[in-house]
Amino acid sequence: KYEVLSSNAWIAIAALLLVLWRRRSWSAVALVVLPVSLLMVAIGLFSNPQIRELPPTLRSIWLVFHIGFAKLSAAAFLLSLAAAVLVVLKRRATPAPWLERVPATEALDAFAVRCVGFGFIFWTVTIAAGAHHMESPLSGLPFGITVSGIASYTSYLYPGGLDLVPIPLE
Repeated sequence: KYEVLSSNAWIAIAALLLVLWRRRSWSAVALVVLPVSLLMVAIGLFSNPQIRELPPTLRSIWLVFHIGFAKLSAAAFLLSLAAAVLVVLKRRATPAPWLERVPATEALDAFAVRCVGFGFIFWTVTIAAGAHHMESPLSGLPFGITVSGIASYTSYLYPGGLDLVPIPLE
């Protein structure tokens, strides 16, 4: 937990610095990113920093992609949150005088939407590059899985997994 939260904070601050390097007038975004990053580090410090061994499914090059894109998505979501907070503050009935120096709500809103879009793309890659491993709870016996979903206007059911083989019926 510690290394996840602290590295998320570092990547978020690096992303903030990249945004501020390109758009110096957006410094108000730091009013959300920095306290949230500090909170992430503090929560990480108070967690139990146990050293655990990685499971075999995570010992591959895909771990680098999985972790890297997870960090990028967390930073994108945090930047989007910061821009959205500024939009809400600017749209209040009587906004604070310091908010006049913040970019227009349309620009902040477009930035927030763009960051959420990148965040979801990065999160999709995070999930795809992650380790997906299942095994039978009955020590090596074959098993089958199905994925199903039901919504108001649709439903689906399909066999799960990519390494499907027929299970011999005895």
